[in-house]
Formats: sequence, C-alpha cells, structure tokens
Amino acid sequence: MTLSQLRPKTLAGILNFYLGIGLVVITLALSVSGYYFISHILQESLKSKALALAEQVSTLTLDAVMLQEYSIIERMSHDLVNKNPDLLKIKITNQHNQVLSEVTHAEIIESPGLEINKPLTFFNRPAGNISLHFSTTSINQSLLQLSILAALAFLFMLASLFFAVQRLLSKHVINPIQDLCLELNSTQKIFYETLDLKQDLPDELSLLNNAVYKLQQALQQHIKSLATAHEFSAKATQNLCQSQKLITTGQMAAGLAHNLNTPLANIIGYSQMAIQQTEDNALIERLQIIERQAKNCSDAVKNLLDSAKKPELIIQSIDLVSFIDNLLQTMTPIARQKSNMRLQFNHPTSALSKIDPSSFEQIIFNLISNSMEANATEMIFTLMADEESPGWKLQVEDNGEGIDKETQQKVFKAFFSTKTANAQSNSGTGLGLYLNRTLLQQMHGEITIQKSDQNGTTFLLQVPIDA
Repeated sequence: MTLSQLRPKTLAGILNFYLGIGLVVITLALSVSGYYFISHILQESLKSKALALAEQVSTLTLDAVMLQEYSIIERMSHDLVNKNPDLLKIKITNQHNQVLSEVTHAEIIESPGLEINKPLTFFNRPAGNISLHFSTTSINQSLLQLSILAALAFLFMLASLFFAVQRLLSKHVINPIQDLCLELNSTQKIFYETLDLKQDLPDELSLLNNAVYKLQQALQQHIKSLATAHEFSAKATQNLCQSQKLITTGQMAAGLAHNLNTPLANIIGYSQMAIQQTEDNALIERLQIIERQAKNCSDAVKNLLDSAKKPELIIQSIDLVSFIDNLLQTMTPIARQKSNMRLQFNHPTSALSKIDPSSFEQIIFNLISNSMEANATEMIFTLMADEESPGWKLQVEDNGEGIDKETQQKVFKAFFSTKTANAQSNSGTGLGLYLNRTLLQQMHGEITIQKSDQNGTTFLLQVPIDA
C-alpha cells in the first residue's frame, strides 16, 4: 500500500494527514535529541556523585589505615552499599593489592553501568585503590518515564491540534465551500438568481467566490443573449414567411387583377344600366346586390395589389387638426347614410406633423369603415400631445362591437379578418389594419389597440411631430 492510497480524500483529512506526518517527524527528531541530551546529563550527574563518593571513601580509608582500624573500612563499605541503591559493588585494596574490603549488593545482580577507580595516595605515594561500580537502572527508568510522559503529551498535543485544525477548517473553509457547492447544484439558483458575495471569507475563498459570481453573471448574460437571439430569429423567420406569403399573394393578385378587372367593370356597368332601364323594384334590389358585390370584389383585388407592393410615401408637413377635420367633414355624410354614425373630433389649436396625407387618409377611412362594420353609432377622434416621446397621439374610440383579447393579438396580421361574410356586407380581406400599421411604420408612427370590450374599441395612433 502506497502513501497516495493512504492519503484521505477530504481537504481536512489531507491537511491533518500531512500535518500529522510532519509533527511525527519533528517529534521523533526532538525525542532522539532530547533522549541523548537528558541521558548525558543524568550520566554526568551520576559520575559526579560517584567521584564525590570515591573521594569521601578515600579520605575515610586513609584515616582507618593510619589507625589500623580495618573494621571501620568494612562497616563503611557495607553502609555505603546498603544506603546507595545505585552502588552495586565497592572494593578497596592496599598498595600490595590486598583486599581491605569488598562488598557487593546482595539484591541486584547486573553488569555495572559505571565503574570509578580512585587511587589512594599518601603524601604522593601509592597507598591502594578504590573501585566503585554503579548501576544505570535508575537513569534508564527516569528516561523511560520521561519518554512515556513525552509520548502522552505528544498524543494530547496531536489530538488537540487535529481538533483545532478540523474546527478552523470547517468554519472558514469546508462549510463555505459546501454552501457554495449547494448553491451551484441548483439550476434555478445558477440561471435565474444571484449568488451571495460573502464578506467574512479568507482571501483565497473570497477570490473563488468572486470568480464563481462573475462566472454566473457571464452565464446569465449569455443565456439572455441566447434568448434574445432566439426571439430575434423566430421573428425574422416569421417576417420572412410573411414576406414570402405577401410576394406570392402579390403575384397572384397581379394575375387576378388583369383577369378580373375587365369582367367586374362590365358587371358593374351592365348592372347600373339595367337598374336605370327597369321599374321592377324586386329586380332593382337584386341588381343592386350584384353591383355592390362586384364593387366589393373590385375593392378586394385593389387591396391585394396595394398590400403586395411597398408603399411609396410622400412625406409632407401638414397640420393634423385641419387635415383630420376636413377629412371627417367629408366622411360624415357617408357615415350617417350607411350606419347613422356620428363623428366627433376633439383637438388642440394646431398640431404640425410630417406624414403622407394620402396614406393617412386611407388609415382614417379604414378605421371608420371597420367601426361601421362593427355597428358603431359614434366615433370620437381625440388628438393630443405625446408626453412620452416627441409626437402626437390620435385616440380613435367607437361604441361598436368589441374585439376579444385573443383576437386582439392577430388583427394587425395580414389576411386576418374579424368580419363574417353575408349578402349585405363585405367579408373583408384582412388587410385593412395590416395596411394601417404598415403605412404608419413607414411614417415612423405606430398603431395599437388601447382597449376593447363589449362597450367598444379604442385605437391609439402615434405620429411624429414636425419640429
């Protein structure tokens, strides 16, 4: 088993593992050094003690020899051996190598660890020798006890250090990283929420937190960009399909116009001639229906042609107040005759704008025609300044049949109509409001439905101001 296999997988375990190895190596080195240092001190202490004891024995021995009291030497030797547990043996000889006293410790049988030989001299002449044998068992026992205490202290210190490192790592490193991982594991949190920037982290973790935060911001921005690009692509595809549809319709309309205009003109002309030449009311009514439907067909063909080609506008500076007022005065008799509808115009003193008069006239006519089809009896035109952007707002309100919310999203699309076909009305081509929006956008304006319900519909037209 290798060291890499023994290495823990967690950050706290790895730090404790390497920290423990380092402490063990340092402790072993310090223990060996301390062991030899203390052992040397204890041995030197025992040696000093032995030398002092040998000096004392030497003095007493010389005194006893001078008095020829050899029994004193024997008693002294026994007393020293009995009172000094470390003293294993004492041997005293004279100058002739005769043993004056030899005492061995009766209970301890071991090899001497320290041997001291002290020559006896009397007036610088050899008088004998003193040999002391000491045991080092007490030293070894002391060293063993110190080693055990050091090992216990080391284990306690190591455990305390591991515990402190674990607590510090958990508080300042592991827990913040785990919290960050939990936040990163949530797709909702990453894509749609903002990660918290913690302020009480170490510098390294603060850099990590900031990096993750910036990465999340970049990811969210990239997702928004993708969503915007997808939306743009969808709109472009839709516009392309619509353009292809209009091109195809224009090509078809051009052929239809050539083939239908002449027959329709003949039908209308002969219908009018027949009406003038007969007095049969029932026949006149039927001829009028034929004339009206033929005109509707002719108008439908014309609308198809107008929608298929790009409008060519002539932008002019006009006063909207006088222009709309004159237009409504012209349309009032027609509106009263066809649907008994009243037209009302609320306006400021003047309102200069840059528009194409012919196109704007067609827009107003389409709105009035739609209101008549919706059985409205009143239309109110209100011209006011646009407070949000430099321009004018024309609010067109009627009391006819409203448009439901689902249909409101489609009324400005080409070929979508809210009208139903019958014998008395035009079923509609679905191009009126589409042309209105197209013309207004060409004039840098816009048309929207402000509201629509059972009480009527309100359109809001925005046109640029003539600065």
